[in-house]
Order: sequence, then structure tokens, then C-alpha cells
Amino acid sequence: MKKTNSIRVFAPGKLMLLGEHAVVYGYPCISFAIDRGVTVELSEGLRADKVTSSVSDDRFIRVAKDVFFQKNAVRRVPMHITIKSEISGYGLGSSSAVAVATITALLQFYAISFSKQKVFDLSYEAVKKIQPKASGYDVATTIYGGVILFDGKTKQVKKINIKDFPFLVGFSTVKADTSTLVEQVSEQKERESQRIDAIFSSIGHLVKEGIQAFNNRDWKRLGGIMDENQRMLSMLGVSTNRLDEMIFVAKHHGALGAKLSGAGGGDCIIVLCWKNSKQIMYETLKKAGIPMVPLNFSSKGVRQL
Repeated sequence: MKKTNSIRVFAPGKLMLLGEHAVVYGYPCISFAIDRGVTVELSEGLRADKVTSSVSDDRFIRVAKDVFFQKNAVRRVPMHITIKSEISGYGLGSSSAVAVATITALLQFYAISFSKQKVFDLSYEAVKKIQPKASGYDVATTIYGGVILFDGKTKQVKKINIKDFPFLVGFSTVKADTSTLVEQVSEQKERESQRIDAIFSSIGHLVKEGIQAFNNRDWKRLGGIMDENQRMLSMLGVSTNRLDEMIFVAKHHGALGAKLSGAGGGDCIIVLCWKNSKQIMYETLKKAGIPMVPLNFSSKGVRQL
């Protein structure tokens, strides 16, 4: 196989819109890609592998490489890998983006033909080595880009045909521990299976309603669905006082809907507003003391630069 001298790949971060935690147990979720992400540059080295990274946790780089070489019969050569992340520490999917970008760069470096499904299979296997209960939605989102409906059971992806929608992101200043929160919900499910299953089922129905709202571009309805999803997440115990305060402020200032995004316990909230009031809402929430994260929707997934 002919190798390429140098490869640069960008993988976008993600935000979960609807379906947190329930997706781990086979329910669907809606998520979307953002215009910030992770860039991986890969070139052939001289003697030994060298990794230069702005990401503090390099485990996802290592496992992505290991999985790639386990699954592809290629001659391993010394490599220099440089990783730059714009999204670390916010709960925007940097770990999965690193895995996806690394796998994609290696496939291109070795000139191996591949599909989105192949990138998903390899990247998801890598992520699961570190996060065994990972649903795979974040891997799928960074690969496909745009808004996706992800089936937590079959791992199938359906793209939702939309080019943009009016959202804002506020940061709680607390980094969440996704694995710990997923485990906490798992323990709750063991103790109170009927109650937790009922919450998951309700979240699953909200996701289906969310698809209809997206298809109709009914942002007011989508906002109401987000609010209800937040109520369910609070019942799971994954929201926090800080997240609740931020959501209250956003709603007080006219947000159509607001909820935590991701595992909870910290990280970010996502706020839905009217498109023509997005900039005013951004400045208003910033003045109200919410640290705002300037990012936008991206219709594109992982790609070579």
C-alpha cells in the first residue's frame, strides 16, 4: 500500500440535543456537530513514534492507533502525530473527535479505502476500550456532521436534513466526569429499574417528538421538548444547581428552551432561541454572568484539510 507523506484531518466536536443517558440503554438520541473540533496532523517519523498534543489525556490517541493496526495488515512505521484541540474541557466530545480524526488520518496515510461505517466501527471500538458503556453517538456525530438521529440499539445513523438552527452554549465552568455519571445512573437503574426505565421511555418519546419539530422547523415546540427533557434529566439526578441556575436565567431572558447537554454534572447547557435574536441573547446571557462559548452549527463531519 502506498503511503502519503503528510495528512491533516479535522474532526468536529458535538452537542447532544435530546436523549442523554437513555441512549446508553438502546434509546434514540438527537445530536449535532459544531464548527470547533480537533485537528490531527500525521507524518512519517525517523526512528520512533512521537506525539505532540494539546489534549492532556492521550489515551484515545493510543487506543485508536492500536485498534487501527490490529484491524489493518500494514507495515507499521515511525510516526509523528500532532493533535490540536479547540474543545477540550467543555464536554464537547474531544475524546471521540481525537479517536475519529486519528483513525481517519491513519486510513488516509496508508491509502486504505474506507466508508463512514468503517471509520465508525474502528473509532467506536477504540472509545469503548476506555469508556466501555459509551453509546457511540458522539463518534457518529463527529463522522457524519450536521444533525443526526442515532439509534442507541442498532448504532444506525439517520441524517436530519437541516442546514442551521439557532442555538447558544453556556459553560458551567465545571468539567463533568462522563464515566462516573453514566455509572451513577446505572446503579440507580439497578436499584429502581421500573422508575428509571419509565424515565428512559419518556426521553425516547421526546426524541421522536423532537424529530417532528425539526422536520417542521418548529423551534417553539422544540424548545418545549428540550425543557421536558431537562426535567427528566433532573429526575435522574444528573443536573446540578449551577446548571439549573443557568437554565433559569436563559428561560427568564426569553429562551425557547434550555437544558444540559451531555452527561450532566457540569459542562454545558444548550439554549434555543429565535434566529433573529441570537446575538442579542448571547450578549444578554453573557452580561447575566453565564460564560458563553462562541461556536456554531456545522453541517460537515470529519474531513481532510
